[in-house]
Amino acid sequence: MEKNTSRKNLKRPRTSFTQKLCFSIGHLFCDLQAVAWSSYILLYFTKVVGLSSRFVGIVWVCEKILDSLGSFLFSHISSNWSIPCVSRYCGKSKAWHLIGTIFLAFFTALLWTSPRLYDENLPQWLIAVYFLCIFGFHDLAWETSSLTHMSMVTEIVKRPSEVVELHALR
Repeated sequence: MEKNTSRKNLKRPRTSFTQKLCFSIGHLFCDLQAVAWSSYILLYFTKVVGLSSRFVGIVWVCEKILDSLGSFLFSHISSNWSIPCVSRYCGKSKAWHLIGTIFLAFFTALLWTSPRLYDENLPQWLIAVYFLCIFGFHDLAWETSSLTHMSMVTEIVKRPSEVVELHALR
């Protein structure tokens, strides 16, 4: 029986090297972006924006709570809903990934923009609320982008045996 399934796999076309490479590079950039913003955001909040450690801690804990809820919520949404005008052209996972990437770019820019650039006299609690909102939306966009990136594996591979190979390349 095992020989029959391997013969069937040999007749199917293989996933191109370019697609495998692009998926792997995309995953690498996804991880690099996560490391960069999580490493430098605390320094940015305290040294550049001037938030106290107390407010930075509150923002960080609230963001982690939003992260855990957002992961659960968005994995359900992206698995069960599609984006009608985009999904029919590129598939459900790629459509959600595209939307997540666009929002991630927008909220990443806002995350590194201090409201103190516009008004030096803003109270710290208001700046903390601003960053908590931006951080929350950034995290939802991050979840959208990263979760759907992993779910695209089944849309990319042409053979079931290539799933393991694609995960190993990332």
